[in-house]
Amino acid sequence: VVELPQKQAMAKLAADLLHADMTVYLDAGTSTLEIVPYIKALSGMTVITNDFGVVQALLDAPQVTVRHTGGQLDHSNHSCVGGLAVATLRQVVTDVAFISTSSWDLRRGLTTPSALKVEVKQVAMQSATQ
Repeated sequence: VVELPQKQAMAKLAADLLHADMTVYLDAGTSTLEIVPYIKALSGMTVITNDFGVVQALLDAPQVTVRHTGGQLDHSNHSCVGGLAVATLRQVVTDVAFISTSSWDLRRGLTTPSALKVEVKQVAMQSATQ
């Protein structure tokens, strides 16, 4: 994993936003995967994700309710994108969404080379309280 210490430091800061009984969206990516141990330590957590790595990391955590968005498989980052993932996210409300993206633009917001990924990220942010 590239820049692992930095990703772990970001996850530790992100964990400050977590408390028991939350519904959390974890976007696809190795940065958001680092948040999983903090979620496992809390009770009553629900995780919604499009990332198969997150699902795999939570297989040994029966105390966490896990919902995968489904959708079109993006082979390159082991996640789902596209209309079905977007439709799933439009049906849920999360307390917090942790979004992983290629870059942020102050004027346009998040950017990524894939249009299928952008819509998933945008809807995940719209569905979240923070």
